Amino acid sequence: MALEIVGSLIAILLFLFAYTKLKMIREHETYIYYEGVDSVSSFSSHEDGSTE
Repeated sequence: MALEIVGSLIAILLFLFAYTKLKMIREHETYIYYEGVDSVSSFSSHEDGSTE
């Protein structure tokens, strides 16, 4: 009984650890992606502003 409880706790901890690591990596990738999109849109809006 005690081993089952300890095993389930370890499994939950491993799952949470992997989930947080994946979440951090995914947020970092989306941040880079959105930063690139923002720079492209700001460049195009700046170009439109100078044209007018």
